[in-house]
Amino acid sequence: MAAEVRARPPRREVRDRVLEHAAAAFLRDGYAGVKVIDIATAAGFTKGAVYSNFGGKPGLFSAVWSERFEAIAGFALGRSELIRSGRPREEILAEVARELAVRLTEAPGWATALGEFRLLAVRDPEVARTYAELSARQLDGLAGQLREHGDAIGLPGDFDHAVAAYLILTTATSLALEHAAAPRVTDRDRIERCLAELLIKVLR
Repeated sequence: MAAEVRARPPRREVRDRVLEHAAAAFLRDGYAGVKVIDIATAAGFTKGAVYSNFGGKPGLFSAVWSERFEAIAGFALGRSELIRSGRPREEILAEVARELAVRLTEAPGWATALGEFRLLAVRDPEVARTYAELSARQLDGLAGQLREHGDAIGLPGDFDHAVAAYLILTTATSLALEHAAAPRVTDRDRIERCLAELLIKVLR
């Protein structure tokens, strides 16, 4: 009897399974502690499947981090029922800051992995290119969120969404990294207060 030929899984399924196992690995072991072959094996594929879908470890991390960033930004700034609730702007932004603080501190390993990736970008040209592309996508996405909800938040017509996105993203990233390194100093409450102050001043 001929051996049964196992069908190759769809490309989307391969990507999803690799991303799932990569996310767990990066969160647990950081960027430097993860090997592509280990992720591929855990997902049930060869190393070639990771390289064909993501180009290598930097591209894989970028894809994983992009999903996390979109989830955080979408959760905090995509809450149309909150943004359009009619409540005072300061109350809305304080609530957004509270939710961002929770998301940024619930898994400190993410900030550690991103910090490693960013530091490596200073010396590794491949990582530098990937990090620059990742940063640009994040900034564009956040600026787009601000444009979408600008009227509800009360932003003026000449508001610079790109600058605001840059200030919010870099501050949130730095606070998350500080929390991962020194959680007793930069605790969730301090992050919430800093973000609330920032959002209220920047989105004035």
